[in-house]
Amino acid sequence: MLITVADFCVRVNSEIGPLVAELKEQTGRGGASESFAWESSLPRLAEALSAPSLQPLHLFFDRKGQLELEYRLPASGSWCDAVLLGQGPRGPAAVIVELKHWTTADDRPGPTEPLIYHMGSLVSHPSVQVGSYVEYCQRFHSSAEIRVHGQRLCSVYSVSQP
Repeated sequence: MLITVADFCVRVNSEIGPLVAELKEQTGRGGASESFAWESSLPRLAEALSAPSLQPLHLFFDRKGQLELEYRLPASGSWCDAVLLGQGPRGPAAVIVELKHWTTADDRPGPTEPLIYHMGSLVSHPSVQVGSYVEYCQRFHSSAEIRVHGQRLCSVYSVSQP
């Protein structure tokens, strides 16, 4: 299934449950945690993609699980949350998007710039992950002459315990 960003945004805002069910079927991925992540992430992704210039770009859903939403990098065990494909002002373009569901209230800088303390652990900043995906795609797809860009989106949420 090939869907424009505009159509994707409409479906997220009007029928997220059926869209998540379809994603589970299309990708073969989808336990309760995956469904929760999609139900939380997709509205934020749709919001981030609301710019008029992104509306004609496409998301592709493949029955083999090789899709641009939860896209597995070729010859790798890594998955990008979303990859947008389309035509940019200078030719074909791809935009890599990584969504994070982090409560950031207690985050603080780590000992070096790419590291942060998150929930008491020292971890790489999410932009490092996106940067490595972009670099990987630029090397792997170098013959395609596609400009690859990345965007990290943090969705902040709080969970209250009963």
